[in-house]
Amino acid sequence: MFFVLFGLCLYSTQIKAQLYEFGGHLTYNISKFKLSENRLNNRVFIREGRTFSGGSIGAQFMISPPKKQNLTFFHVIPSLLFETSFCRCGGNIELTRTINDSVRTFKDLEYIQYQVNFSPKFVVGFRNIRVMLGPTVWYNYYSGVREVAGEPLSGADDQFRKIVAGYEFGAAIKVNKFMISARYNKHLTDFGQETRGIPTIYSTYQYRLMLSYFIFTKHKGSYWNSIKWDK
Repeated sequence: MFFVLFGLCLYSTQIKAQLYEFGGHLTYNISKFKLSENRLNNRVFIREGRTFSGGSIGAQFMISPPKKQNLTFFHVIPSLLFETSFCRCGGNIELTRTINDSVRTFKDLEYIQYQVNFSPKFVVGFRNIRVMLGPTVWYNYYSGVREVAGEPLSGADDQFRKIVAGYEFGAAIKVNKFMISARYNKHLTDFGQETRGIPTIYSTYQYRLMLSYFIFTKHKGSYWNSIKWDK
């Protein structure tokens, strides 16, 4: 469905879009690992831990109709937004192991991941208000886990898929070259994978607060169908 909407928007924008904007963004992320089960066997019990705070940096490119249109407030203005970012993300899991009937060990597992994200989005605008929706593709460049606070990370790449697909939707306010937006990101394909030590699959979701700044703007004409470029 996302790709159908994206294709339709792309076709419409190619015909009329004359405003091109490019810039960068900073993002504050709140992530949480989810579990479908807790008791994995008679010796291993896990549960969801606290949320993980992270951040990302990236770039964006947006294609829109030209600014100078005689439009009413409720006129819908479609845009295409392409975003890519590098994220320091993660999550927390509480792990309890039963050694024998009387001895149990508890560990607070802190996962840290370095991920690259790409997402094209269909954006609907009402004056300064923007609503956006689109697919996402995440590449897990590195995954590590820390079992004890202050200790170095151990490799955990075997617990996660390298490439994960999902979706993101959000709302934004755009004023001149600045845009601030709140997003919700969810994976649709498997995020984690089973291992011998932890035989279950993690899933995750993420809330994102993003500040974008459009550094360069190219405005082709003042009205749709114009062939002149503004200086």
